[in-house]
Amino acid sequence: MMNTFKIIVVGLLLFSMGCNKQQDNTTDRYNSDSFRIIDSIATAERLNTIMKVVDEKAGISDTNTEDDIANSWVGKYEFIETWKEIGGKSTAGVGYAINVEKRGDNVLAAKIKMDGFQTSNRFICNVEYSNNQIAFYLQRFGKGNSSNIYKIGDNLLALEKNGNKLITHWKKLTPILDKNLKNKNAFKRINN
Repeated sequence: MMNTFKIIVVGLLLFSMGCNKQQDNTTDRYNSDSFRIIDSIATAERLNTIMKVVDEKAGISDTNTEDDIANSWVGKYEFIETWKEIGGKSTAGVGYAINVEKRGDNVLAAKIKMDGFQTSNRFICNVEYSNNQIAFYLQRFGKGNSSNIYKIGDNLLALEKNGNKLITHWKKLTPILDKNLKNKNAFKRINN
């Protein structure tokens, strides 16, 4: 939709620029190659300036700063899995919470908590991130951790932005239920 709008705007601009060209019959400046090149450069610069304004008005940016990218990941994410216990009379579950925080200029860190049925895990993580993906590496265990199957440096999991969706890439950290390994949309962002 936005690309269609941009194409229409560019087309109208080109049309209006073509209509505004004034040619002097006695000195046809457009017969000179150097004037055509200069005029083309000026037209391209005007179009570039106009497209930047159109993008700004539409909230589009091709150049995110490192700070913008870091800030886009700061927030809380969660995933809850539940199942019926043997006999089917009661439900059990585990909740996963990730809290991504900024720890200085473009440095992110995260705390991952897992609480629920026979589970109490606390991880403090180093984070590697890009515009569309963030990965969590175990730095140390938090207070109250009950798991000993993870090692410092383990890549626990990664999240990926795909349009409006958040895709979960399970790594060393896996859900309790095997069926949730296939759940690529497990984690949801719950706030900024």
